[in-house]
Amino acid sequence: MDSVIHSANEWLDAVARDLRAMHPDWTHDRPISSNPGSWYISPKRTVVELIIWNIFFWGLAILVYMGPRFKPLNLPERSRRVPDRIDIFIGATVCISLGIIIVYKYVTNTIEYMTQPCHLVSFLLAYICFCTERRRATLLFSIFVHTNLGTLLALGFPDTRDYYRRNVWPALTVANFFVLHWLLALAPLYYEWRGTFPSPPRP
Repeated sequence: MDSVIHSANEWLDAVARDLRAMHPDWTHDRPISSNPGSWYISPKRTVVELIIWNIFFWGLAILVYMGPRFKPLNLPERSRRVPDRIDIFIGATVCISLGIIIVYKYVTNTIEYMTQPCHLVSFLLAYICFCTERRRATLLFSIFVHTNLGTLLALGFPDTRDYYRRNVWPALTVANFFVLHWLLALAPLYYEWRGTFPSPPRP
């Protein structure tokens, strides 16, 4: 048992060193904002928390999916879904917006920020728009709606200082910020109005 713990600790140390090497210039002081970044949570603890929370999240997701409470989601039977022109427009716009963000993050060496919630739900929305399996699209849309609340906060309290501070295409990136977040806010309203995906029944 001790050897297993020792090996696991050595592996965590190695992964933490690789993670730390990505941004050796970051301080360990707790910042007042995300600009600039810092290691106020140590790289090793970051890896541990990533593993623990992924085990917890995916374990819970599997239990919900396989358990009896999956039925009240009112998912339709498996059938083919054909994306229409508006689906393609929304999906393509989100993909273009994400492409701009990825290039910006790469140029500014902040690609790890692609794991921010708004970016993750953007990928989810793009997939939903092009998804051709109705049951899967309905399930993912339900997840999208319930994980998209951060969009309202981003629009209510937009923080665009990073774009101006880094001065990399600030006009384009700020405009892209608002285009993407308004799409994330309006797309679910449109789909609910159109009745594209059946809403779960009220308990």
